Amino acid sequence: MSDNKSRLQKFYEQKVAAKLIEDLGLKNKMAVPKLTKVTLNVGLKQGLKDPKFVDAAERTLTRISGQ
Repeated sequence: MSDNKSRLQKFYEQKVAAKLIEDLGLKNKMAVPKLTKVTLNVGLKQGLKDPKFVDAAERTLTRISGQ
């Protein structure tokens, strides 16, 4: 079965969740908080004056999200 998890999800499960279990003293791995949604937001008011700003913002968000 192929693993369709994103890089961020794998990192969270392998590193962050393990650290949370240790730091919070959790005994059950199901008690670890889970990421359900990641939202990126950017203001584009400057894009009204400079159309290149919208393209730059899109490229930046693409690099951040990896999509």
